[in-house]
Amino acid sequence: MLGPMEHSLLVVLAVVVVFLLFREFWTWYWKQSEQVNLLKDIRASLRRLEGREDARGVGPAPRPAEERDWRDRVFARFPAL
Repeated sequence: MLGPMEHSLLVVLAVVVVFLLFREFWTWYWKQSEQVNLLKDIRASLRRLEGREDARGVGPAPRPAEERDWRDRVFARFPAL
């Protein structure tokens, strides 16, 4: 026969196992791992476009020779600034 302490430990263990199973199911169902990977790829692409290195050490994307800085485009339109 189990005492109150062993019974409590079994209940806590069962709750933890059920929690982990449900957590794994919901993260799979909502594709959270894939969403996180896509967001990391988007962040890396944006950093390369900005001219900064991303976390993987990939350098900036090459810029076309005719592309000017955004400030040049703004000041060309509004010379009074």
